Amino acid sequence: MNPGVRAAAVVPAAGRGERLGGPTPKGLVLLAGRPLVEYALTTLQSVTEVEAIAVAVPPDAVDAVRDLARGAGLSKVVAVIPGGADRQASVAAGLKALPPGPDLVLVHDGARPFLSRKLASEVIAAAARDGSATAALPVGETIKQGEGGWVRATLDRTALHRIQTPQGFWRPLLEQAHATAERDGIRGTDDAVLVERLGSPVRLVPGDPANFKVTIPEDLTLAEAVLSRRHDATRAPRVGVGFDCHRFAPARALVLGGVTVPHARGLLGHSDADVIAHAVMDALLGAAGCGDIGQQFPPTDPAY
Repeated sequence: MNPGVRAAAVVPAAGRGERLGGPTPKGLVLLAGRPLVEYALTTLQSVTEVEAIAVAVPPDAVDAVRDLARGAGLSKVVAVIPGGADRQASVAAGLKALPPGPDLVLVHDGARPFLSRKLASEVIAAAARDGSATAALPVGETIKQGEGGWVRATLDRTALHRIQTPQGFWRPLLEQAHATAERDGIRGTDDAVLVERLGSPVRLVPGDPANFKVTIPEDLTLAEAVLSRRHDATRAPRVGVGFDCHRFAPARALVLGGVTVPHARGLLGHSDADVIAHAVMDALLGAAGCGDIGQQFPPTDPAY
């Protein structure tokens, strides 16, 4: 979280998805039963710094994505607009659709479903500090330059990075970069390259290998496997242990497991002193990784 930073997000998702091999626009291709673009939008909705989201989609998908945003409770999605002929045009349209107020813009591909809040906030923080930032991963493979089917050069991979989104920029800088590129007839494959043309440096932020882009059918298969593995992990057994004790005292009701038991004495405590209920709650909270009943309902709080 970056206190004081007001950000908006633009999500280009106007691809037709021809390389996925189907007629459905890429953003609406189902991944584990949910439209692909919904994953990125859901994460951006949860990022505290992001106030508004504009999504650029194919013209015939505008109504469907608007319905999706409403149905999923994505209240920060303030504009669903027709995208342009290419990614650059879609981002430019998204920029124009954003409301005034946010002074930093985060651009994230709608086809990258596994964006984390942590990475989004790290890119926002770097852009707020340095003006521009992009998620990036170091290149692990040997990279060779080819020509005519032959190797012409081997590049030094230590200086190379695979660029991801999100990319973050001060809003006036990104707007200027797009306007200048449009004037000069330049088409870029990402927004950082447009900012670089202005002579403005772009900060590299360590990316996330899981934050890959779904482009071909094999990517969709991989994404489904990732979700399946995550689902299996959430179903792993969880164990919690609960313990509670109170001393007996006169003029108190004896409550055990929510049942009042007839007895001359009850258990002394600031609440009902129900040792069974409290032990069960401690076990459940512990299994969920949420501490214990004393942390959730502290005796020092007058409400409890």
